Amino acid sequence: MTVKGHIIVFSFPGWGHVRSLVVLACRIVQQRPDIGVTILIVGDATKQAEEEVARFIPIGDPANENIRIIGTLKGSDVMALRIDTAAASLKAYELLSAQQHVTCVISGKIFQPWPKPKVVLTDIFLNVAHEVRSIDPAVTVLGWSPPNNSASLRISGPEHLGGLGDIGAQAIIEAEKTGRSIEEIETELCRPDTGRLVHTPGLPLMYDYEFLPQEACFR
Repeated sequence: MTVKGHIIVFSFPGWGHVRSLVVLACRIVQQRPDIGVTILIVGDATKQAEEEVARFIPIGDPANENIRIIGTLKGSDVMALRIDTAAASLKAYELLSAQQHVTCVISGKIFQPWPKPKVVLTDIFLNVAHEVRSIDPAVTVLGWSPPNNSASLRISGPEHLGGLGDIGAQAIIEAEKTGRSIEEIETELCRPDTGRLVHTPGLPLMYDYEFLPQEACFR
């Protein structure tokens, strides 16, 4: 079927992030056969994403042709790939926005132009909204949060609901008071370990350090 509308998806390289966006893309084209979805992805997850699409929409089903998986960067180390994911995908998006052909760097497949995308759905871990709008100010940018609702509320929600609140604003105020760097304060606010009990809707009472028990790697 002819694609009349086009949605671009920016995906973080972790499989837990990719899979949820693939499933959403499948649901979209199943309900709207005139919509095409292009998923911009990096590394080994490119092949996994193609296989996941085929699990939900078998090859041969016309809807399968309405989902395109385009690899923008090679590699297998997710933590290394994450650094350049946004820049690589933005280059591909710029071509897609200009309705030019795009080549998948993983498979070498050349994808022909689809209609100019009017909606961009991006994993919030990539933080590309400003750059996307600089390429096309008219595009609608939507954020996608892969964690469950309670985790998302803790990360992005207001303080009175157990969230971390506006970390940027808090860091600026603290920096003005103490003279410390904003970056240092933001890192601390993102990973509080004061031992304070926090109640987040949908979760039992938890100490603040329990939300991120892993060793910090995004410094």
